[in-house]
Amino acid sequence: MKRSIITSVLLLAPVFALASGGGSLPLEEADIDLADKESLQRGAEYFVDHCMGCHSLKYMRYNRMGEDLGLDEVQVRQNFIFDKETKPGDPMVSTMRPEDGEKWFGTAIPDLTLVTRWRSPDWVFTYLKSFYVDESRPYGVNNAVFPDVGMPHVLANHQGLQKAVYAEAEGEHHGPLQGFEPIKSDSLSPEEYDRMVHDLLVQSDSLSAKEYDRIVRDLLVQSDSLSAEEYDRIVRDLSVQSDSLSAEEYHRMLRDLLVQSDSLSAEEYDRMLRDLWVHLLAKKYDRMVRDLTNFLTYAGEPVKLERRQLGIYVLLFLGVLFVLAYLLKKEYWKDVH
Repeated sequence: MKRSIITSVLLLAPVFALASGGGSLPLEEADIDLADKESLQRGAEYFVDHCMGCHSLKYMRYNRMGEDLGLDEVQVRQNFIFDKETKPGDPMVSTMRPEDGEKWFGTAIPDLTLVTRWRSPDWVFTYLKSFYVDESRPYGVNNAVFPDVGMPHVLANHQGLQKAVYAEAEGEHHGPLQGFEPIKSDSLSPEEYDRMVHDLLVQSDSLSAKEYDRIVRDLLVQSDSLSAEEYDRIVRDLSVQSDSLSAEEYHRMLRDLLVQSDSLSAEEYDRMLRDLWVHLLAKKYDRMVRDLTNFLTYAGEPVKLERRQLGIYVLLFLGVLFVLAYLLKKEYWKDVH
């Protein structure tokens, strides 16, 4: 008996190692919500825009997805089907040929319909956040959850580049992975700076001039660059006309006023702004990856919510049936006892 147990454990060990992906990074909680249809719709768009060039969902059909996500056929055709020959009843299959994927990436491209079931939503969520720069790899990036993965970081434009941070260790080898650190350049070109300001001020849930003013005020006060009263005095005149200024104009005038007041230099202000940009970028990327993971979890089991609801009804029915069966048993056995 003992020998059979040991044999079973040894046989299952490679399966567990494969499921973990070989990485040692703790998994983050995806915190998905399959009832959030807006999140599922955004995740579906992210998948089609960024993933479907290589990956497929061959067990999911466009019209089934649209029906479950509250989209009509017109919306499905406009936002998810870009091949005139593809019909809403067709599976969501990538146009990449399997042989091409194996040639370009060194391995067969996996179908992602069941990825959150044979991995987990937390694994997918953490995996998409764990790419880091590694010049030894063919595409210049590696992944802490799935080391030496052949996939490029297709979402790098949304997350930005980051480097791995390891614990100190003796000798040539580094210690265990502790986390990641965004890679920042010492200087930004005018185009990069304008893009940074645009990303800061014109978010999906966009910042108004006053909201931006409040964020910068808190940052300056926390950094001890100036007191809240000094900041309020600097921007009081500017705030009067903020309603007539665009977000970019307000930013530019606020920056000039702060620099002229000698509260901080232009470089210090830009550095502070860049830190804020990195923070908001990470927050926005987290939501994007969570939406994508939410959609992939739905694709793995579209009836999950219905199954759970049906399970509640079944348990309630069994509870009522148990009471009736118990009363029937008492009626049959009352003469015996």
